[in-house]
Amino acid sequence: MYHVQRVLSPRHNSHVVILLFLLPSIHYIYKYNVYEYALATPFIYFQYPLEMDLKSLVDSILREERPSVEQITDDNFPIILDNDKMCKSEDGEDEIHFILFVIKSSMENTERRQMIRRTWGQEYLIPYSSTKKIFVMGINPAKGPLQQKIAQEHQENQDIVQAYFRDNLRNSTFKMLAGMRWALNNCKGARYIVFVDDDHFVSTFNLVSYLNEVPMSKYSDLYLGHVQEYGVPERRTDGSEYVSLAEYPFRFWPPYILTGCFVMSPVMVEKMYIASHYTKLVSIHDAFFGIVAWKLNVKLQQNPHFYTTEREASRVRQVPFQCELFVLTDAVEVVC
Repeated sequence: MYHVQRVLSPRHNSHVVILLFLLPSIHYIYKYNVYEYALATPFIYFQYPLEMDLKSLVDSILREERPSVEQITDDNFPIILDNDKMCKSEDGEDEIHFILFVIKSSMENTERRQMIRRTWGQEYLIPYSSTKKIFVMGINPAKGPLQQKIAQEHQENQDIVQAYFRDNLRNSTFKMLAGMRWALNNCKGARYIVFVDDDHFVSTFNLVSYLNEVPMSKYSDLYLGHVQEYGVPERRTDGSEYVSLAEYPFRFWPPYILTGCFVMSPVMVEKMYIASHYTKLVSIHDAFFGIVAWKLNVKLQQNPHFYTTEREASRVRQVPFQCELFVLTDAVEVVC
């Protein structure tokens, strides 16, 4: 019996090699959605709705003038758990508090909230510097038993603000807006408003000491934290923070402050809150408020003591304001 062996031609071999070489590249292009990265518009052409002088509009609204345009972002969701008397005296007058902590939480994070209440979130932790705190969260209609526990937790502590929007990563912007709205309406005596995620630890003493030194000339424009520059939108379609070109077409975000922990004056909170209603919503809340600040010509103030990773913490020689917080079973490990 004769066996016929087919010999591949050199040309055929080269095609196979080329195909084997291209397969990883094709996979990479597909997986990381390089197509959308490549088609993104250079930031030099940045324009974002509403395309107008947003600063002048906000100033006119603060003068109680009727706005010339309609809002395009709405945060008019009901509040289902609240304590609107937290920052008021018995006769209903606004009390003076040095800091209001607006802590962004989720329904499931009961242990984190309890840990904060027992540690840096205590209201009388610093002598002569009164602080208040609220935990802001949304809802999950599918978790009725958990909602009952949240209601009981609020009844015991009176520090939860729960708004009627679905609590997920994509709605984090609504959580920020809910915290801003509550602070402006219900804690008008707060000198500073500090926004914090519930997985962070705040060195309250160091933060109070620093804020006591802020000059009056910089107080109104205070927007302080860890500034992120040249942030790139996530274009991977399987990423939790995926942003399509239709949602945001530009190659970079404007500079923004990481929302894990940052400080604003009430004046700045009001400006940002008003301006957010006239800015097209984007699902990444850090970047959204960076866009708002950019359109308002607000100068973001970088401070090296606000950080989000252990590597960044190791570069800071002095005691920081804020550390990464890891909630364990019965203890807290603080990386400083």
